[in-house]
Amino acid sequence: MVNNKSINPIANELPSHFADRLGIYYTSLVNQEHKKENGQFFTPVEIATLMGSFASSQNASLRILDPGCGTAILTCSLIEHLVASGHKQSIALIAYETDSDLIPLSKKSLDYMNEWLKSKYIDFHYSLNTIDFVLENASCLSENGNLFSVKKEPFDIIIANPPYFKLPIEDKRAIAAKAVVNGHPNIYAIFMAISAKLLKENGELIFITPRSYASGSYFKLFREYFFKIIEIDNVHLFVSRKD
Repeated sequence: MVNNKSINPIANELPSHFADRLGIYYTSLVNQEHKKENGQFFTPVEIATLMGSFASSQNASLRILDPGCGTAILTCSLIEHLVASGHKQSIALIAYETDSDLIPLSKKSLDYMNEWLKSKYIDFHYSLNTIDFVLENASCLSENGNLFSVKKEPFDIIIANPPYFKLPIEDKRAIAAKAVVNGHPNIYAIFMAISAKLLKENGELIFITPRSYASGSYFKLFREYFFKIIEIDNVHLFVSRKD
């Protein structure tokens, strides 16, 4: 169990820097096996700042999705950039995190973001969902959706460093996403496909992913689906995950 009382914001600290410290603190407490099981790759603040800077929305009110938020460093960096680049009145965030040890730190980060935005007179509301993002939203991948599914309000911006690991064919997430993946799919591609479907027209999808989706038979169905919805505007190629 993580003791989230032992780390707190510093006066005038940017939310992204606090989120970065929370991530460093968390990784010092869990072993590599735990991170591997959860497909966790924590984003350094420099990369989070770069990714956030790709957003260009000028809307005064925004609806944002972070489907695998961790300590919310990407969301914090994104919002800092949006606030610096233009007048914002309100921001609504939907975030997902399923690691029970990490959730208290996710909440701590987002609560600090709330205080930071409040000091700038920007209305901020967030919902931190602790359920599986894929299972909760995979029905949107079918042509007409599930008969009993509720149509979800789309997002202006979706930002993520999704988990990366292969799913067994019989995994319920692979089965739920069979419209867009086959074989032993990597879960990051399912995150991308669902997010593309949840995006508003002319919305912005900002993801850190491996390059494997660009080729290979496992990703053929995904590519056909994804590129019917998404038009690539910008690609930044990292030499390695350590860059």
